[in-house]
Amino acid sequence: MTSNPPILITAAITSEIAPLARSLKLRRLNTPIPTTDNSITPVMYQHPSDTTQPMICVTGIGQSRTRTILRPLIESRHPRAVIITGFAGAANPNFKIADVITPAMVIDQTGGHTLHATLDHRTRGTLATCDQLISTPHDKLQLYRHDAIDAIDMESATIAQLCDEYDIPWLCIRSISDTAEQSLPSWTMNLTHWDGTPNITRASLHALSRPHHIPTLVRLGRASRRSASSLAKAVAKVL
Repeated sequence: MTSNPPILITAAITSEIAPLARSLKLRRLNTPIPTTDNSITPVMYQHPSDTTQPMICVTGIGQSRTRTILRPLIESRHPRAVIITGFAGAANPNFKIADVITPAMVIDQTGGHTLHATLDHRTRGTLATCDQLISTPHDKLQLYRHDAIDAIDMESATIAQLCDEYDIPWLCIRSISDTAEQSLPSWTMNLTHWDGTPNITRASLHALSRPHHIPTLVRLGRASRRSASSLAKAVAKVL
């Protein structure tokens, strides 16, 4: 273990974290990071010379993949803290695009566990981690009205549980990419690679065969850029 281990920042897809990586002058690593599944390779960003600077791990979407990637990474790198970042869908109708939530509690909707942020920072609100995409206004508002859930994602609870297991302080910072009133079409998930980078072939074919979807893609792209920018600013204030 190094005398001053770095802070680990996690995100599900590269577009969530790209502005922050640029502002921190982090570079994408070419050396693969070992995982418990050789078919899964995370994307890592690190400063080219200063190993005490934060490092970023892009895990891909979902709890199983995130767990597979992060457990060996935590065991080998021993981060002094973990900041869980990325986009979230709003359940609370008061949230707008690019608003930032730093939840005090993260709830695992599948296992029923409630996890409390342990890194010393001001927190507020509740985020739920679900094992499937919650995409309709009806389902989002149900979570808000019945369970007082403010926002939704698909990875945070898994990362928080790993941090608690290894006694690593953690904080979750998420930027809203779709409001409670907006639907998130499931077909968008098929237009990207696992790390969130566009699958140009699929996206082009989709646009040609379904041109009425193009305005939705444009709207989502704009929201993504705004959310990534606000996320970078919020995380920078914590570092």
